[in-house]
Amino acid sequence: MDSTQEAVGEASINQLILDYLQTFARFKSNTITATWNGVYAKLTNGESHLFESPEPGVYIFNGLGGAGMTLSFGLAEEIIAGL
Repeated sequence: MDSTQEAVGEASINQLILDYLQTFARFKSNTITATWNGVYAKLTNGESHLFESPEPGVYIFNGLGGAGMTLSFGLAEEIIAGL
């Protein structure tokens, strides 16, 4: 999927979520004004992650598969502790 494509069934999924939300919450408007579909980088060499240190004290780790906001601080702590 490139940046110009929309996820298949996006509108129907959003409507299911809105229908459920309306069973216990009320808002002035339930209109969705914008959506975003994430696109995650994937390595093509068979590796599951990328870890680089382009210069001393700088580290790049990628490969969290969309869980970066959840895992990044704990993972950073583990990586730094292991250096």
